[in-house]
Amino acid sequence: VKKIIKNLNTLKKKPLFIFISSSYVYESSKNKLRENSKVNPTTLYGSLKLRCENYIMNKYKNYCILRLFNIYGKDQPSTFFIPDIIEKIKKKKLIELNKSIRDYIHVNDVIKIIDFVVKNNVNSILNVGSGKSTSLNFLLNKISKKLKIKPILKINKKQDKFVASIQKLRKIG
Repeated sequence: VKKIIKNLNTLKKKPLFIFISSSYVYESSKNKLRENSKVNPTTLYGSLKLRCENYIMNKYKNYCILRLFNIYGKDQPSTFFIPDIIEKIKKKKLIELNKSIRDYIHVNDVIKIIDFVVKNNVNSILNVGSGKSTSLNFLLNKISKKLKIKPILKINKKQDKFVASIQKLRKIG
């Protein structure tokens, strides 16, 4: 990011720099997460994303930071939640879930938002999610019903919630 920003700053006309960040910059919250919600990453990934965000905001003026929530869609890598769950259900492997709630958005909707940001030169920090709460357990049950295979499930007590407030996104477009 530093090299990109350094190079962009040498240009006379400063193009819009879109940085793909993550909901992992936030801490879990019972309320929907707004762009001005407290940032307190609990993972290395979230910490690195936040460091990049701060660098961009301090060193460049024409930027849009997109904080993506949980993206799903066709051909996702098996390390993502939905493909991982599908594989484990099919192979009748133990699935360990917690009572977490997430915000899922389809990759096609993310593409539309990025397209809008580019076409309208949006200079802001935006949450990119559906704004809807989905429990991991609900998602697992929906998938297992579709596959017609009962999962082998263990639910632990951990509970967190990462759901986007998309008011700002709706307001601008």
